[in-house]
Amino acid sequence: MESRTVRGPMRSAGGAQAQDTRRWHFVNFDVAGCEYAPARDCPQGDCVVAAINTQFRRLADRRLPDAERTEALKFLVHLVADVHQPLHATPRALRGGLNEQVEWRGEG
Repeated sequence: MESRTVRGPMRSAGGAQAQDTRRWHFVNFDVAGCEYAPARDCPQGDCVVAAINTQFRRLADRRLPDAERTEALKFLVHLVADVHQPLHATPRALRGGLNEQVEWRGEG
């Protein structure tokens, strides 16, 4: 996975910036074994597992400017939280839960 620098508030920026990092927030793995296999489950290193590793390396690289390391820390905290959410690391093609509709009292 290549290192991509994203500037500005991610949510409000949208567009290409949000698209570039959208797969960083989840991983879907094979239903049969419930085991993560990087080649199969993280094509081109574009999933939350690879993103965590990349952002950790960016944060640890003292040669990078403070602004880039700060950005890496923000991503790292967010992504580690993501993998602790049940639908963000799942043996189903849920795209981080985006394919699921939650209802409360009959309303979505």
